[in-house]
Amino acid sequence: MRKLVASTVLRRIEGHASEGTGTQAAPETMVVVDEAHMVMPNVGQTQSGDAVTSTAMAKRLLQLHRDKGFPLVIATQRPADLDKNLRGMITGTRLIGKLEGTDKDRKDLIDTVVKNTDHNKSFRDKMKTLQPRQFIHIASGGSDALQVVESGQLKRLHESSAAWVKGFSPQHPLAAHDEERRAKRARAQRYRGLIGPVAQHLSHF
Repeated sequence: MRKLVASTVLRRIEGHASEGTGTQAAPETMVVVDEAHMVMPNVGQTQSGDAVTSTAMAKRLLQLHRDKGFPLVIATQRPADLDKNLRGMITGTRLIGKLEGTDKDRKDLIDTVVKNTDHNKSFRDKMKTLQPRQFIHIASGGSDALQVVESGQLKRLHESSAAWVKGFSPQHPLAAHDEERRAKRARAQRYRGLIGPVAQHLSHF
């Protein structure tokens, strides 16, 4: 099902990509494929028709539509399991995060992602010390020079993640959404409190 959904969505996006009016500097649409190795696996593995379609559409987006403002972001914890030809086409910005695994796992990842093999050992050593939300950043068209960047906290649109936002700005969309949810829940509880006694009274008739 995952491969079917991915192939269908990517095929439709690719079909409209030529109509885009964005640019690489100012993209209109960003296409993100998470767990990409599961929908675009390496050719050495069994591939369904949907996986072949997903891989083909991703290649077309990388080859033909970046100048139309359709950047493709491929996220995976196992880049070695990603389609080999697709891996070879990824020459843009790369971010390498913390990997819980063996030295071999880190070596395989670096060998797959880093183009300049002279830097591989320093990258592997740095990966061992990465903290949560830290990434080794390799710039598009750069020299593979090692640089570490840190992302901000993940923001999810639900009640449990909105509390920390309030100290920054009560008008923040997440904080406002949180207040709306709380108010709606309180109204529902009051309504149930009113209906309960009435329903109990009617049950005696």
